[in-house]
This record gives sequence, structure tokens and C-alpha cells, in this order.
Amino acid sequence: MQVRPCSPSRPARIAVLLLTVTLARTAASAPDWDHGLPAEARARVAPALAAELSALAPGTQVPIIVTLTHSADLAALNAEALRQGLDRRERAAFVIPALKAAAEAGQAPLRTDLALWEATKQVSHVRSFWIMDGLALSATEEVVRALAVRSGVSEIAFDGQLELDRPFDEGPASAAPGQAETGLRVVNAPALWAQGITGAGVTVMNIDTGVSGGHAALASRWLGTVPGVAAADAWFDPIQQSCSTPCDYGSHGTHTMGIMTGLDPATQDTVGVAFGAHWIAAATLGASPHTSYSIAAFQWALDPGPAATRGPADVISCSWQDPSLSVAQDCGPNGTYWAAVDGFEAAGGAVVWSAGNAGSGAQSITRPKNRISSPVNHFATGNINGNNASFPISSSSSRGPSRCDGLTIKPEAVAPGTDVRSSTPAGYASMSGTSMASPHAAGVIALLLDAFPWATGTDAKLAIIATARDLGTPGEDNTYGNGLIDAGAAYQFLSGAAALHEADGAPEVGISLGEAAPNPFHPATSLAYDLKAESVVTLKVYDHNGRAVATVTDQATLGAGRHHGSWNGRTATGERAASGMYFFRLMARPAADAAAMPIVLERRAILLK
Repeated sequence: MQVRPCSPSRPARIAVLLLTVTLARTAASAPDWDHGLPAEARARVAPALAAELSALAPGTQVPIIVTLTHSADLAALNAEALRQGLDRRERAAFVIPALKAAAEAGQAPLRTDLALWEATKQVSHVRSFWIMDGLALSATEEVVRALAVRSGVSEIAFDGQLELDRPFDEGPASAAPGQAETGLRVVNAPALWAQGITGAGVTVMNIDTGVSGGHAALASRWLGTVPGVAAADAWFDPIQQSCSTPCDYGSHGTHTMGIMTGLDPATQDTVGVAFGAHWIAAATLGASPHTSYSIAAFQWALDPGPAATRGPADVISCSWQDPSLSVAQDCGPNGTYWAAVDGFEAAGGAVVWSAGNAGSGAQSITRPKNRISSPVNHFATGNINGNNASFPISSSSSRGPSRCDGLTIKPEAVAPGTDVRSSTPAGYASMSGTSMASPHAAGVIALLLDAFPWATGTDAKLAIIATARDLGTPGEDNTYGNGLIDAGAAYQFLSGAAALHEADGAPEVGISLGEAAPNPFHPATSLAYDLKAESVVTLKVYDHNGRAVATVTDQATLGAGRHHGSWNGRTATGERAASGMYFFRLMARPAADAAAMPIVLERRAILLK
């Protein structure tokens, strides 16, 4: 006898059908997350978060990052640091308290509401940042709506997951005792090694999958091995928290760190550009690599906590992307990463990025590296094959121009990224991608900061793009950017500034000389100076070799008060000055005392073409 499958009775089928129709009507009639919100409030919610909210079940929480409007005035802090002639370490001590104070003031009005929302289970996992005036938390739709209408909120973004700019090719490699990797020579690192400049006294960092801390090429220079430095101040593992000392949850982070600073002291197998530098690491690109953890890593890099046992990191290499960002978030002015990166760099450090492996089409720079508010603030590094004497660009290396305006050239520069041998947890391996190019840039910056302790990370990045070796189409282009990084040329560029740096701080004599603005500049820049009394003033422009290039003011008698001088970027003969670093030198003496020694003040400016 054949057994027939059971089927619902007709009344039961009708009941199921009615229930389905009812649920469908209920879902259709449910209001959108932004119903009734003013346009200004809706605009504060980033597109990726809006998409998440549209599919969010009632009462469910979504991870968000809230950026507030009460941020530190970084431009003013930078100008004051320049006026005082602060070096990199002094800058950090000046900027970090200002960042913390601004965040405390900005977040105070939210605390009562946050406490109530936590008590009623509408928010959880609240983390406050000071490197940006903002917070990361999980929140219900109702809380997002309440935040969106607050005037002190700048942006509410989805705390999306990051992705590595993954190598497009990997292969086995072995140790090479007594050898230095080809790419290190391609960026001309030996020119500085020969002078004893290896990155000593500089701390490099990656935000990546972690680092195999016991690797022979890396173990001796983990900062956590330095007496007095706590392991927790040299290793940041906020997600998995399964290693008390550095480990790698993949292999990518060990490889990129090796390119920055790898050297096996027993065999002299050298894979790192700045093998004298110490390193720290943040493992935020493993499991659940949410944006907020990497924002926390930038903050930890500056100051790991109240009982910190180390100073700020100097250079951070980032070989990853955030695909959840919109063009507006990537390009600003209030993008998720803007405040974090700017806060770190205002304190004297440098952040460099891989350009991405999304080429060879135009406008393929991965996010968040399209920003163009200065020549170097989101420094993207493309991938050339350093094993080929013609240094061809990789077909996968992301190209410009920037998505922000469709015009500004990207990447900033290129470095070896094809078949690069470096450290991995299992030993050594060869990898290819812009992920390998970025740490070459970071390593060169570490060498320059070793050579010039007064220099900031921004100074070093500007020196790199001003002296990069031109490749491809003559001039800056959207394939090679400014060209191939040359550590030796960048060193020479900064050498002229080193001898003059001591003149940067204005003495207490009633005469002050402001910073050039814009800086870098093209084609012209200007600056202001204040005189306490009537004075005889000369203001000239010099190149990095100390040669006078142009005269702005010559033996002019000027009254007390503020005066301005400008330079159009042309030499005394009317020719366009070459790209490079220049110095305004102000000499002033009291008009009433011809025998008085003049006061001499200097400021530097960078001309880019």
C-alpha cells in the first residue's frame, strides 16, 4: 500500500495563508527607519548605516561610530607647535592633552543619555575615543534616530568590517644569510645605512593581522623587550585577546613588519628597511575586523593608557581598506578616519597606506586613501617590480586619480611590492601587492626620522614626494604618482633644513615670524611677521643649500605692528624655482640703533609642482 505524505487540511491552509498576508501587510506598513527625521538629521547617517537600519529587526542593535563636532583645532595646534619650534617628542606632549580635553568636553553632554540607554538595554559595548571626538557602540534604531537629531553630532557611521589589501601572489622563500633584499636597495636605503642611519630611536607599527613576535628577524627589536616597557604597551590585541605577547592570526602582518624592520642578527639576513628601529603592533585585521578597533589602534599608538611605559609610535603602515565607506566619508571633511589620522600626525607621526590591488583601471585607489586635503595626509603607495631594472608598475596596483574630484593625482609614490621576500610565522615567503609597498615607505620614513629628530612624519613624507625618482610619463601621473621612493635623495632634501632648524623657535625679543601658508605651496605662499618697534627689515628666500633665491623685502624701514611678505615661487631672474624645500629668513634690527645686531628668524616652506 502506497503511503501518501500528509498535507494540511483546507482550513489549516487558509489560516496559514491569512497569517502570511497579515505579516506581509505589517512589514509593508512598518515605517522606514528615517520616517519623520529632518533632512539635516538623515544626512548625518552614513549610507552604509542607513542600509543596515533598513533591514534591522525591531529592538536589535547595530554597531556604530559616532563622530561629534567638538573636536580639537588641529590646525591651530600645528601652527602653535611650529611657532614654538617643537620637535616630534615635544609635539606629542603638546597635542595629546589637547585632544583629550576636546573629547572630554565634546562627549560630556551625551553621558546622561548614554547611561539611560544602557540601563534600558538600547545600547551596549560603549567605547569612548579621544584621538577623535567620538564613540563606538552598538545601538538600536531608536538611539540612532535620537543621535541624528542632536546638533553636536557630526556623523553616525556603520562600524563596518575592514579588509586587507590582500597580496595577489604568494610563494615560498628561504632564508638568505648575509643578504639584503633587492627592494631595500631599490629604495636606496643603503645610502643611509652607510652613514649609520638604521632607524635607531624610532618606533614603527603596523595595524594588521598581528606579528609573529618570536621570529628571528623581529624578536630582538620588539619594544616589549626593552626594560621598563610593559608588554601591553607594545602589543594591542583588542579582538581575540588570546596572546599576551605578539602573535600573528594570519601571516600578512609578520610579512609587512619584516619589510619595515626585519633583520636576523645571527645571520645578517636583512629584509627590513629600518632594521635599527623598534616595533609595536596592533592585531585588528583578524576576526571581526571592525573599523572601531583600528581607530582604537591609532589612539593606542599615541598613548596606550594612564600608566604608559613608552612614548608615541612614529610611523604606522596600513595595508588594508574599508569597503563600507562612501565617497563622502573617504573624501571628507568629516570622514571616519580623518580625525584619527590627523590627530596622530599632528602629534608628529606619519601614517602611510597601500594604494590597493584593484588596478589597472582609473580611480581604483581603495578606501580610505582617496583623501586630497593635503599632498600627503593619506599617503598611498603603489607597487612596482623592484626585481626588474625598468621598475614596471604592477597591473594590479591601484591607479588614480582620486575619487574625490576625479582630477587629483594618486598614488603619492611607488615602492617595491612584487615578489618581495620577508618574514612569515613559518619562516620566509614571497608576496606581491601594494601591501608590500607601503611598509617600504614606512621604513624610509623611519630612517629619515632617525637622521632628523626635529622632523615630523609630515616633513618626511613631503621630502619623499619632492625627491621621488620619476617613472613612466614625465612628471607626476596616476600610475606612479610622484615616482619611486629614494631614501638617499629624501635625506639630502632634509639635510638643508637640519642646519637651520635651531632658528625656528622665536626668541623673546618682541619679533615673531609666522609660518608660510599655504605650505606646501604652488605657485605662491606668504607669511606674516610682527615688529615690536620700528625696524629695518630684510626678508629673503634661500634654497636648501643656503643660496639666496629671491628677495621679498630689502632693508626696508617698517613701523611696529603686523606685516606680510609673499613669494611667487620665482627666482630673482624670474624663472620658476624647482620643487623643493626653501627657507624664509627674516633679519630685523631697531631702526633707532644702527649698531644693533639684527634678530634672525627662519621658516621653511615646500614648493611642489
